[in-house]
Amino acid sequence: MPRNKPSSAIKPATEIQKAPSSLPVPGRGKILAFLAFIIILTIVWSSGTFREWTAGPKTPLPRQAAGLSFGMTKADIIGKYPKIKKKFRSFNNDPQFQIVTLDRSAGLTDANSTDLLFFNDTLYFVSASWEGADAQNIPVQDWVKQFRRWNHANTGAAENLGADVLLKEWHFNDGKTEMTLRDLNYSNHIQRWQDLRDAANDAAQAAFAKYRIDAGN
Repeated sequence: MPRNKPSSAIKPATEIQKAPSSLPVPGRGKILAFLAFIIILTIVWSSGTFREWTAGPKTPLPRQAAGLSFGMTKADIIGKYPKIKKKFRSFNNDPQFQIVTLDRSAGLTDANSTDLLFFNDTLYFVSASWEGADAQNIPVQDWVKQFRRWNHANTGAAENLGADVLLKEWHFNDGKTEMTLRDLNYSNHIQRWQDLRDAANDAAQAAFAKYRIDAGN
């Protein structure tokens, strides 16, 4: 019988050309540009430059509250509020610290109430508070934005205290001053606090360390 001839459409293996080892990859330029962007972004992030750009202004934290400034002495404040002269009390029976509370009856006008803590007769800590309509005039959210560079991480989240009571608290530290802001929102009124601590007073900081509940306050 006659043999069937190979079909002319089928080429021997030796005639089949091999595929090129490399073919143009669509979008290769975009891929390289993206990789370069990632590398640059990583370098910028690790150097701290990005965090510096987004940290906010280097506005120093305030060193006064309710009209009272760090550096004032016990005598200075008695001179301004003579009614408190006999209202100083000891703090934890520690001879280096004294505390006094100012309120409207003592002539305070810049807050509803202010607690002052003195270290060796020098103002070290101020806690000013406001309630109701007075509290509404205290720009806590503006302060949070203005001093965001110094804001500790994970502060400012709302905490539900029950019965329609929400608390927000922020902690700040610029090295010289520590500040805590609190916003306590009830269903029918609000309370706000501004606490300032003189972090530049190394002796007071060391002496008070044993009383601190947490590092942010």
